[in-house]
Amino acid sequence: MSVQQEKFTEIANAIRSKLGTAEKIKPNDFADKIGQIQAGSGDFMDLYQDYGNRTDYNQGFASPCWNNVTLIPKYDIKPVNAGYLFRYCAFSGDLAKHFEDLGVSVSLANNVGAPAQVFREMPNVTRLFEVDVSKFGSLNYWYEKCPNLETIDLIKLNDTGNTTFSNTFSGCAKLANIRFGGFIGTDISFADCPLLSGESVDNIIAHLKPGVSGKSITFHKDIALDFYQESEITNAGWDIVQ
Repeated sequence: MSVQQEKFTEIANAIRSKLGTAEKIKPNDFADKIGQIQAGSGDFMDLYQDYGNRTDYNQGFASPCWNNVTLIPKYDIKPVNAGYLFRYCAFSGDLAKHFEDLGVSVSLANNVGAPAQVFREMPNVTRLFEVDVSKFGSLNYWYEKCPNLETIDLIKLNDTGNTTFSNTFSGCAKLANIRFGGFIGTDISFADCPLLSGESVDNIIAHLKPGVSGKSITFHKDIALDFYQESEITNAGWDIVQ
């Protein structure tokens, strides 16, 4: 049984437990069934999140069945395993505000290793919350194919600049607002991001690790860098690709 099949079975079992039924429940029916529970007892997340004790969130919300009605965690999400956490999640709009309104947070501080593709292929999300990834060596594919993503509050890196960014922002055609903390020290591309704000471009440049060699930063051809911005990049030892 694949990990995805295991997660589907887990969700189906939780639904059956809360509805008091033994009927077979297909993945396409998950959203309606979870919504039915939330509209009634509202305690589906008690079971799914183990009353706040759950730590294995591998593919935890990685399905189109998680949407604005069903993605309503009651407890902070503090994974030991957050791989693919929100991949394919169908939530539409501002996920950061949604979690703020629910009074829950997501912390990856306890995650073992670098979780893979945490937000990849969320088709409808427009804003994502701050993440502290300072102990991870890879953000490869994390935000890939999020075509409506406009804002990432903060990506907090470490100061060594060892985090890799393979296809991290590929397909993020609407990304306009992004902030970094720490240093970017490996090749990074915003080739698919023509709408980056001037403030975001300045922030990215300010967090390029100085003194590197053979590293490049790629911007979309529509991003017009001024003389000062180009100088800041090249003086730090970076190559510009457009």
